[in-house]
Amino acid sequence: MQEFSNYEKSLLIIDFDSLVGVSRSISNSNMGPSTSFSVSDPRIYNLILHYATAIPQISKKSEYWVALIVKNEESARFINQDIHFAKSDAYMEMEKKEEQKKTEKKCIRCNKNYTDEKNELDNCSFHDGNLIQIKPFDSVMLTTHDVQKRIMKNMMKQENGVKELQFIYICCCNTFNSQGCCYGRHIEDEEIRLNELEGKYDEYLKKMKDIMN
Repeated sequence: MQEFSNYEKSLLIIDFDSLVGVSRSISNSNMGPSTSFSVSDPRIYNLILHYATAIPQISKKSEYWVALIVKNEESARFINQDIHFAKSDAYMEMEKKEEQKKTEKKCIRCNKNYTDEKNELDNCSFHDGNLIQIKPFDSVMLTTHDVQKRIMKNMMKQENGVKELQFIYICCCNTFNSQGCCYGRHIEDEEIRLNELEGKYDEYLKKMKDIMN
């Protein structure tokens, strides 16, 4: 590195991950586990900062280029914070995806709010079978919205002696609005949910008819 400033034109290529690197540490507190990152070799890191920022400003008549090769995402964050290199399209896309992970969404299965950042495998409790009406029996596949409409319509006819309707989930035979019988990650794609239900409908309907017979 010392020879870098001895010429009017110089190109310095640095493999940041090999020379410096980033250390990861996990600590526990009342708020739960937290992860932090720090530069593994501060002396080399400060030297790189010097050549990447100070020398080009001091020697304005000379032409200097500093190229940093970085693959580690945390290393890239340190560099961008301290040197303010222009961000590449790939890096900006990565930042966008990281920000999207923190955006709150509503799960299409359980209607709870979630973020991709904290979407674990068992966070979502749901039924993987549709609802059907069993009193009086109707094998038509129903959504939650369909059931709510039927209940409201039936309530308006209660004065005329119409019996109460009953609905169950064909996956587990539990009643409408019961705790989910399956667990998985939260999802927001309605098409995934529809495919999920349609794929199980025939199987569960046959099972239900066998039980009722």
